[in-house]
Amino acid sequence: MPNGGELRLTESGAGSNHYVADAGSDAVVDYSTGTTQYTLTATDKTSYVFDSAGKLLSRAWLDGDTWTYTYASGKLSTVADGNGRQLQFAYISNVGQFNNGLLWRVGDQDATGLATSCARWKLCRVHLCTG
Repeated sequence: MPNGGELRLTESGAGSNHYVADAGSDAVVDYSTGTTQYTLTATDKTSYVFDSAGKLLSRAWLDGDTWTYTYASGKLSTVADGNGRQLQFAYISNVGQFNNGLLWRVGDQDATGLATSCARWKLCRVHLCTG
């Protein structure tokens, strides 16, 4: 479901923890009772792992590339690609105000000062990797 959308799944057998998509998709979801995580394997065989709260934990492609998503205080804090590159996210801490908890800055693995205060709203640094 790379373009989003809705997918209806049905458990393949009582207690199997294996769910198959209705007609039109060959995506499947498997639930692990040990980790309490769900793994969605999409039609293109890309896999997505979610925790029991529905937060995306990782995405893996057939070529072996995997992105890992981590959270702090319920908000996305980093996205790492497994090759030493990552994006870091910083949020506004302004309790009681309209902007409290909004995304403030995005930086790469070399970014410094993401947690410092700043009078202006700005995108501090974005590092794009090619190749």
